[in-house]
Amino acid sequence: MDVLVAILYLFLLYLVYKCLDFIYRMPYLSHLDSHYILVTGCDSGFGHAAAKKLDSLGCHVIAACLTEEGETELRKSCSKKLTTLHMDISKHENIVKAFDHVKQVLPTGRGLWGLLNNAGKCTVVLLKVRVYVGAHFCYRAPVLGHICMFIDSKVV
Repeated sequence: MDVLVAILYLFLLYLVYKCLDFIYRMPYLSHLDSHYILVTGCDSGFGHAAAKKLDSLGCHVIAACLTEEGETELRKSCSKKLTTLHMDISKHENIVKAFDHVKQVLPTGRGLWGLLNNAGKCTVVLLKVRVYVGAHFCYRAPVLGHICMFIDSKVV
């Protein structure tokens, strides 16, 4: 019986250790109110939800929307820390305008804390002849658009 009690105590001690270890290793982000995050594709879906969540956590969110309706809805439902901008990430002119807008929003000497790349569309191309066109369409906005953003900002 004493052996069984000792095993039970060891098991409970192990559970307490694992709980404390889990809590200790949890990431803790403080001062979220000083972070600026650019989120693309905020019209609907994941980007929209992420922009709202980051805003509710106190971050300064720059939400890039493709449509005016997406911008209007975010402005209505979020705090003043969220700013919106119209950006089609597949068009170079919009990337340059967005970069200038982000520079105006950021305080002097500060940079973006994060970039959530959510913009883009992907279609399934069934014809072999159109594979290149389909692949270019899939990767133009989510990959090449963000590469252009960094090249234009002279970060790279």
